[in-house]
Amino acid sequence: MRTEVYIHEKDFFKIKAIDILIINDHVSNIYFLNKIKSKLKIFSSIFLDTYKLIFFFSEKFPNLKKHLGMREDQQKDFYQLLDNKKVYFDINAEEVEKGKEILKNNVKANYKGIVLFCVRNEDYNKKFFKNTNWNYLDYRNYSFDDFLPAANFLAEKNYLVLRMGKYNSNKIKFENKNIIDYSNEGWRSDFMDYFLGYACDFCITTHTGMDCFARLFRKPFGAIVNPIEDLFYFQKNWIHIFGNFRYKENGKILNLNEIYLNNLHKIDKIDMIDKLLNKKFILIKNNSEQILELAKEVKINYEDNRKNIKSSLENYFWNKFEKNIVKKMKNEKYHQKLFSSNTFKGAICNDFLQKNNHLFDR
Repeated sequence: MRTEVYIHEKDFFKIKAIDILIINDHVSNIYFLNKIKSKLKIFSSIFLDTYKLIFFFSEKFPNLKKHLGMREDQQKDFYQLLDNKKVYFDINAEEVEKGKEILKNNVKANYKGIVLFCVRNEDYNKKFFKNTNWNYLDYRNYSFDDFLPAANFLAEKNYLVLRMGKYNSNKIKFENKNIIDYSNEGWRSDFMDYFLGYACDFCITTHTGMDCFARLFRKPFGAIVNPIEDLFYFQKNWIHIFGNFRYKENGKILNLNEIYLNNLHKIDKIDMIDKLLNKKFILIKNNSEQILELAKEVKINYEDNRKNIKSSLENYFWNKFEKNIVKKMKNEKYHQKLFSSNTFKGAICNDFLQKNNHLFDR
């Protein structure tokens, strides 16, 4: 998504520049890399050292940053372009027919639609990045067991539910024939990952890389997001829930003011996790009941083509979000013109807000 967002931003701001895109050391999807290569010039990973040098020295010499085309948070569509732009790396008719044929040959159940479940765990990083310690990201990992009630609910409503992922160490056999552990099926492929993003009706995700193709094709999302700062408020058809925090010392659950006061809205750095989560606070991850209610709301909005109508509780939430996150970003030189016409397109699950009234304690 970083490249897709960058392409649209470059066109929007009429930026004339020569792009030098460099392959990373690890490529997660070869098929999509070739898709990118069909439209853009990509350079070998041997040029990564050049990029890393420019990035390193740009911290000391800020003028060098103008040569770094993509910002670090490029996956975030701050200018709200994706909803109004055509898919740049779109699928063609031949690819559609190929994907349909693979589905037909491997899925015997009758279903009315497809829902992707993109649930992050530690398996992918452990397999492909063995020399890196990823423990600091444990707060982003979930057990698929927490998603079973939501998966069963959608399967009973005649949706085909696919557990996504390039690698999951545990193979799961589901009782409902409409739920498939696609990540461990022989017909799983980089191409099908891309095709299923196009073919699905909506996606339930923990904000992880495997959901990028559903987002590429602008599909509705139900997202479990931590930290709050990572809410995709700039895209329509996104409904979110997030975890709570508890003081270790007295067990009290924090309200929104306390979350912002303690900088728990941006727990994405190793030092912050060590100082905050490990010493003073406990993250209470979303449970199966909350995930089920999220899936129900996404389904209803999708089937009834509902727009996100914001309640008084949600308006309160977004007002706090704007004050503590958006306004502070406006003060940064890079983001000064970022939010001139910005609105909060995304939504917070209504059931979640009603059952977490402690967030709004004054």
